[in-house]
Amino acid sequence: MQFSCQLLFRREGEFAEHYYASLAEILPEIRKLTPHGGRPLCDSLVRSVLWAALTQDTPEVVEATLGRIGASHRQLGFPVVWYRPCGRALLDAAHALHGEDWGSALSSHWVAYYTWLSGSLASGSQAAQAKSGPDVPDPAGAEGTPSASLGAVLAELRARLFPGEESSLAAICTRVALRTGADLRNPRPDQNADPAVVRNVLDILLVLGYSLPSVTPLLTGPYRHRTAPSPSGPGAEKPPAAPATPPTAPADGLLRRCRQLFGKANR
Repeated sequence: MQFSCQLLFRREGEFAEHYYASLAEILPEIRKLTPHGGRPLCDSLVRSVLWAALTQDTPEVVEATLGRIGASHRQLGFPVVWYRPCGRALLDAAHALHGEDWGSALSSHWVAYYTWLSGSLASGSQAAQAKSGPDVPDPAGAEGTPSASLGAVLAELRARLFPGEESSLAAICTRVALRTGADLRNPRPDQNADPAVVRNVLDILLVLGYSLPSVTPLLTGPYRHRTAPSPSGPGAEKPPAAPATPPTAPADGLLRRCRQLFGKANR
C-alpha cells in the first residue's frame, strides 16, 4: 500500500481529478455541496488517503486525526453513508492511474486499507453528529471563500522561489518542519488548511527570508507578521542604545568651541 500511495502521491493532482470525476458519477449529490460542488472536500479525502499510508505517525495518532477529519466533513454536510460510494470511486481512480499494474492482490489491499480508514472517518463523523445534531454546512464554505493551505504555500515556494531546485526546497521544508511541526511536502490533512498552522509557517518562512504575499491574503482575518528576532551570539551587531538626553547639535558645539578659542586669543 505504501508503494502504491507513493506512486499516486507523485500524481496527486491527476489522482484527485480521477477521484472527483468518478465520485460525481457514482454520487451526483456531491455536486450540491458548497463550495465548488464539493471538490475541496474530495481533495481533502484524497490527501487523507495518501497521508495515512505515508506518514510516520503512530496508528493512534492517525486514527485520531482521521476522526477529526470525519467530524469536519460532517460539518460540511457530508453524511456517513457517503463513505461507501467514496470507496468505490477511490478504487476506480487508483485503478485508472496504476493501469496494467493493477491486479486482484492490489485491489484487495486497497479494499482492506479503505475499510480501516473509512471506519475512523465515520467514527469522527458520528461523534460530531451526536454533539451537534443535524448537519449544518459551514458558513465560510458556503460563501466559497478561498483559504490558504500548506499545499498552496509549497506550490508558491516551488514556483516562485525554487523553480527546478527540489533539493533546496526540501531543505527549507525540513527547516520549517523542525520549527513548526508542519510537513509542507506531506501535510496532515487536519493541518493543511488550519489558519493558525498556515500563519505559523508563513511567520517562520518570513524569519528565514522568504515572503509569500500571494498566499497571505487568502487567510481569513488580519494577518500580522511577527518581528524577526534580533541577532545574537558572538560577533552579532547590537543596535545602538537610545540616548537618555538629546545630544547637542554638532553645529552648536562647533560654534561654541570657536568662540572659546577666539576669546583666549584676544586676552
